[in-house]
Amino acid sequence: MKSHMQSPELWFRPGKIPLPVLLSFIESRLLTATPRLGARNGAHPKGYKPGQEVLLRVLDEDDVEHLRQNIRIDEILIRRLSELTPNDLRNTLPFHTWEEIQASFSQFEGRPVHGHEDVSIITFSYL
Repeated sequence: MKSHMQSPELWFRPGKIPLPVLLSFIESRLLTATPRLGARNGAHPKGYKPGQEVLLRVLDEDDVEHLRQNIRIDEILIRRLSELTPNDLRNTLPFHTWEEIQASFSQFEGRPVHGHEDVSIITFSYL
C-alpha cells in the first residue's frame, strides 16, 4: 500500500452536505478550499506543499468512489481553530464559522476538538 507521501490525495465524504450537492460543488469548481485538523504542511505525515499536484477523491459512506479529479495545492494557511475568520473560510463550502468546523471535526474525530488546536485551510485549483 502506498503512503500519503508517495501518492498524496485530498478526499471528501458527505457530512454537512449531501453527496449530490458535494459532487456538484466540485464539478462546478466552486469548492476550492478545505479545512483539515492539524498543521498540514510538508512536515506532517499527511501534509501538502504549495504547487504539489494531488488527487481529489469523493467517497460515500461505504467508501465507494464517486469522483476523482487532479488538483494543485495553492496555499496552506495554518491557524488556531478559534482564530479562523469568515474570510479564511470563504471557499470552504459549506463552512462559514470556526464553530461549524469545530462541530464537524469533533464528530469526525469522535472527540471534542478545541479552539486552541491547529487547523489548516488547504486552498487548491483544478487541473
